[in-house]
Amino acid sequence: MGTSIGGGNIEVVNIDGFKVKMTGNYPTLVIRNDDAPGMIAIVARLLQQHGINISAMTVDRKSRSGEAMMALETDEDFPPDLKDELAAYPEIHSVGFVHIT
Repeated sequence: MGTSIGGGNIEVVNIDGFKVKMTGNYPTLVIRNDDAPGMIAIVARLLQQHGINISAMTVDRKSRSGEAMMALETDEDFPPDLKDELAAYPEIHSVGFVHIT
């Protein structure tokens, strides 16, 4: 679900019932995962290892220890192998890259 924010720009505010905030103007990583300790750190560490800077991030969850979603806008594009590296964690259920422009 998205909304128009004027000037031909949009903002995505909901994906599959999770509250997010992303524009699509930057490379964006969307991850669906278990709500478990350390998940944000795992993702941040992998991005850091690839030299990718996070410019904005939203996190939402359905319930404690339930499903969660992260949307991370970054300054750099993602290398193809990042998706496989993230998917190797059993707590991560899906990984998507979004870049509209």
